[in-house]
Formats: sequence, C-alpha cells, structure tokens
Amino acid sequence: MDAYTAIIVNRIFGNSLWSLFLIFGIGAIVYGARDMYSKKVNNRIINAGLASIGLFLIVTFVNIWAYAALGDLYVTYEYEIEADISSQVISDHTVRYTNNEGSEITLNNWYKVEYLVNGQWYNLRPECDRKLDRGRWMNAACFTLDPGEEIDARYNISTYGELRPGHYRFASSEDQIHCVYTEFDIDDDGCIVIDIA
Repeated sequence: MDAYTAIIVNRIFGNSLWSLFLIFGIGAIVYGARDMYSKKVNNRIINAGLASIGLFLIVTFVNIWAYAALGDLYVTYEYEIEADISSQVISDHTVRYTNNEGSEITLNNWYKVEYLVNGQWYNLRPECDRKLDRGRWMNAACFTLDPGEEIDARYNISTYGELRPGHYRFASSEDQIHCVYTEFDIDDDGCIVIDIA
C-alpha cells in the first residue's frame, strides 16, 4: 500500500464508529453467555459477537497498515503569506511569481510539493532523502521582487519521484512557515497540466 492509498483507507477505516463493533461484540458475548434463552439462541448471539470482534480486528489491522504507509506524507502546518503575490505554473518545473504589492518582497529560500486528499494538504517526502524527518523542504534560490515585477522560478520536482494523477501545490517560503502556494494538477499521463490565462 502506498501513502496515497493509505490516506484514503485511513479516512474510511479510521473512523471511531468502527469501535462500535468491538462494543457490540463484547456485549453480545456477555449477553449470550447468560442462560436466558435456549442454547441455540445463545450460541447465535455469541457467534454474532465473535464476528463483530473479528471485524473490528480486521479494521484495526488495516489501520495499522495504513499508518505505517503514511510515513511518506505529513499534514502541512504553514500559513499563506499575507503579501499580494500571484503565482502560476507556466511549464514543467517553472512557476511565475508576480509582486502585486507596493513594496519589495523577498521569497523562496525553500520549497516543497504538497498533495491534496479529501480536502487536506499533505507534504510529500522527496525520494532523494527518505530519512528527512520534518517539513520536507528542499533548498532553492532566493530572489527579490520589486513592485509589479515578475520572475520565473524553476523547481526540481523529479526529486519527488513519479507523481500520481491528482491535485498538488508548490509551497515556496523564506522561513518555512509563511508560504506562497501555487496549485497544479497532474494528468493521467503523469504530466503537469498547464493552464495559462
């Protein structure tokens, strides 16, 4: 199971409602063990309880497997920069930034790629270093934009390996906390969708 699939599996099976199967199972076994009904009815209640506990154990195993696979993705914890900067993917590996502020802006000592799953952004871990522990930031050139100025910045997204189809974004930051985000899509052929207005 890859990390992308693990997120989806976790959203399905990571729900606390699945614990109701455990509660029902234990309750059914205790209730069935009482000598209130015929032996046949009691056995059916106990079997239903055992089946519920078995289902709970299967769901728990799937969750443990999913959490182990999630080692390559981490929830993002940054904030969007307050400055008025527009950005757009204009070609593979290239983002155009435009300073719409009335003052000079410095950005982009660091960048990373994030992946959107079920409304939540996750950091992708670069393949070049699977032991990176936090943030997943890659080093990039720093640049300064004067008011109204545009600049094209190049990023090496091949360090993230082959990206599956989906919705992504570049996070560009000077301090790894406040970011300029540039969203893009990967199509079924594994290519970045370029949509220049």
